[in-house]
Amino acid sequence: MDLSQAIGLRNELRNNKVIMAYNGAISDDLMLTLADLLKSRLLAQDDPKRSKTIFSVFMEGVQNLIWHGGDD
Repeated sequence: MDLSQAIGLRNELRNNKVIMAYNGAISDDLMLTLADLLKSRLLAQDDPKRSKTIFSVFMEGVQNLIWHGGDD
């Protein structure tokens, strides 16, 4: 992927209101780091109820990934 493609992808994600995207192995430390990052970005939003829902969905999804990670 060249720089213009990367910039295009970033812009497309922003246009679609994607807050964060990650690809790779998930560890407990990484989950905590991503959770802190997401939490700080959500605190900047003006919709606390929606932010809480997004954070809860994130945590549930990551916990499921870690819990089921050995099933591959």
